[in-house]
Amino acid sequence: MTQSRRTGPPTGVLVAAVLCGLLAIPLLAAAGSLVAGATSGHGIAAVLSGLLAIVVVAIAGINLYGAVLLLQRGVPRYAQLGGYLTVGLTAVMLTGLMIGRSAATAVTVALFFLTPAIAMLTLLGTRRARRWVAVRATDFGSGPRQALREFR
Repeated sequence: MTQSRRTGPPTGVLVAAVLCGLLAIPLLAAAGSLVAGATSGHGIAAVLSGLLAIVVVAIAGINLYGAVLLLQRGVPRYAQLGGYLTVGLTAVMLTGLMIGRSAATAVTVALFFLTPAIAMLTLLGTRRARRWVAVRATDFGSGPRQALREFR
């Protein structure tokens, strides 16, 4: 009986990539809410809300890019960066919600942002995921220049 060798990423890496990509959806919804607050508000609060919306869209983009790069090349760097930035952004949002005494909203924010981000970072930190990433890194060499050298 022959063993079939699986060439794709481990299940944990696939789940981490899906979580990383899915984190962009509530981030974009939060950015939309911040833009609505920025366009309807006045003064410094509107300016801060607009700037925070730009930051949130950037974090969502990093998460999407990290998910794609993780699956295509086995590079977890941007997925991890997106996860850490999401955790930091959630801490900022939770602080603002606690100051405003909105505990129910704080729990919802924590469920939508913190739980998937921590799960993704935990899955990327497993031994099997790190081993797969290390093998993929040696497969790709040092990037496009290495591939061009091998092509010649």
